[in-house]
Amino acid sequence: MTKRQHALHELLVSERAYASDLARIREVHIPLALAELAVFSDGFCDQLEFALGSLVDGGVGQDCVGELFLRIIPDLEKPYQLYITKHSGALQHLHNLTQTSSLQAYLSHTQSVASSMSHAWDLASLLIKPVQRLLKYPLLLHAIIDETPDSHPDKGNLRQARTMMEEVVRKVNEVRRRAEIIKDVLKSKKKPGAVALSVNLGKLKDKIPPVNEDSEAGQVERMSRELKRIELFAQLFTKNIVDWARSMNKFIGALRTWSIGFGKVIGLSPEQGSKAFEAFLEVVERELMPLCVDLEAIIHERVLREIVYLLKTMNQPYKLLEPMTEQEPLYYHLLSLNVSAKSRPPQALLAASTTYLALRAQLAAELPTYLALLHQGLSISIKRLAYIQTLFWKDVKDKWGELWEMLRVDGELNAGHEETVIVWRSRWMDVNEVFASLNINQSRKIYQEPGPTGSSGTSVHPNLAKMEYPLPQVGRKQSSNMVMERPTHGRNKSGSITSFFKGDKNRGDRVQGSSPVPNLPEPDSRYMSHSNRDQWVTKPAKYSMATCTRFYRKRVIRAFIPSYRSMSMMEKTVCFSVEM
Repeated sequence: MTKRQHALHELLVSERAYASDLARIREVHIPLALAELAVFSDGFCDQLEFALGSLVDGGVGQDCVGELFLRIIPDLEKPYQLYITKHSGALQHLHNLTQTSSLQAYLSHTQSVASSMSHAWDLASLLIKPVQRLLKYPLLLHAIIDETPDSHPDKGNLRQARTMMEEVVRKVNEVRRRAEIIKDVLKSKKKPGAVALSVNLGKLKDKIPPVNEDSEAGQVERMSRELKRIELFAQLFTKNIVDWARSMNKFIGALRTWSIGFGKVIGLSPEQGSKAFEAFLEVVERELMPLCVDLEAIIHERVLREIVYLLKTMNQPYKLLEPMTEQEPLYYHLLSLNVSAKSRPPQALLAASTTYLALRAQLAAELPTYLALLHQGLSISIKRLAYIQTLFWKDVKDKWGELWEMLRVDGELNAGHEETVIVWRSRWMDVNEVFASLNINQSRKIYQEPGPTGSSGTSVHPNLAKMEYPLPQVGRKQSSNMVMERPTHGRNKSGSITSFFKGDKNRGDRVQGSSPVPNLPEPDSRYMSHSNRDQWVTKPAKYSMATCTRFYRKRVIRAFIPSYRSMSMMEKTVCFSVEM
């Protein structure tokens, strides 16, 4: 057997032994472990036997191992990368298991079984097999290439396969190293990559070059902004959900308060009740209020809890983004240094740059999937909230519909809120007319202030026009009854205000150039202190027209209405009302 044949057989034999170890792990130790790698290794053994051609018993043709590797390498990278990345965590979990008697008995049994079938001593030595196998593929290909003549048709494929396998190993090792850095960052409570440099970090941040949106750094920066936007939306969405649920509860509570107050207004009491009102109140208290309480519980259980969980998952991306942002100035500072054999950068600066690159690469690889899952989770929460709201409003509509059917009279149809408004207005039309007729609801003026020209066309308030009061018979012959008329006002040449009543023409007292003072009747004995009314009526005005008018009206009414003190408050108000 030539050296080349020996190298090819070594590849086949070692692959069969590796597949046997993977099967042993699944059969003896962990039944569900290494499923993808075990299936891949079994299939690769079968294809490798066929690719060796006449070098194996029953084979035909020349060997084409290089062509086989070129075909399987794209399918080989993903399962090995996933396993090797999680290998260290699996070993640590295995060592951290509580050493109970049952666990120790199980490990002892599996170790004895495994040692009788292979050279592996324990489970940990078996779990390291895939890591060792991936690193061995480039070495096996290198040995085959060294013994393959240049005239062999598969030598070019072998060289290309070795280059691709070395790249796969490099990528897997890079992912593993990056995973270890990420693990340390997530577990560490201190800020990673603390570098003792004499350089001002503030100045370094100012020297960071603009980021290209298509580069890895630009993609991570854009995705970090998207992550913050999603977090802000989720927080605001959660607040709005809580406020809406509480507002529904408060609204129904306010409706109950209004209902009770409305019943008092219309005069309902325990002795004199209304079946329709009791049915209305029962719908509010026993149907709608419990429905709102259930609404808050359902929203909390089916919507808010899931959104809070989504927000908690953002902690790990933020733990990676924060140190990456802090290490970024150090990375660009390292790029700007003049490095030579004599002036090497500080080791701490190299470590900080390595950490930055590892964090950035990890975020660039995982953030797109994470953001897509966040959007999907929020979409599910929004749809679930819409479904809950739909059921809530349907239940509310059904409750009011049942009340409507119970209170409906002949000729009324459940045609929506427009018909409801029309029906209620028609039922309360009489009440509206009574309320509309009250003076307190009138917008017209009760009393019109007389104009400065003293025109006689001004109307008198109806209540005043209908009032007739008997005047006392003192001294002169007077009419037994006298209708009180509106005063008219004018000004004399000196600017004094003169006022008079249309009364007895025989009374002819005058003052300086003014119109004759009216012949006023003698006041009642209770108002003898007002005997100087002539001077009071005609003395010059010291106040505004409105002030004099109110003062004059008050004196005249008291003088002409002997029963003033016995009048009711409403009658006094009507007599003294002056529209300003």
